[in-house]
Amino acid sequence: MTDKIDCVEAHCIELPYQKQVNFRAVSESTGRYLVLRLRTKDGVQGVAECVARPNQGGEDPSLIAYQIENFFAPILKGRDPLDHNRTLEIGRAHV
Repeated sequence: MTDKIDCVEAHCIELPYQKQVNFRAVSESTGRYLVLRLRTKDGVQGVAECVARPNQGGEDPSLIAYQIENFFAPILKGRDPLDHNRTLEIGRAHV
């Protein structure tokens, strides 16, 4: 029997940079991130992160977290974490 995804968590964090970072159109003193944690019924965990720059690209970590929790988590829960292709097929069917 294969392990199944049991828990999907999305956490928004803001971390200060050691010094201000300057991009072409924007300067930032903190970074905003989304941390995703998946856990299986057997307790195996996986963690991923992404940076969000609302002032530069419009991404907001809280909106990404909302999408993960409300749209992707129901698709992922109960799935085999190693069956990527089947999970993608199911996700595409929900679009």
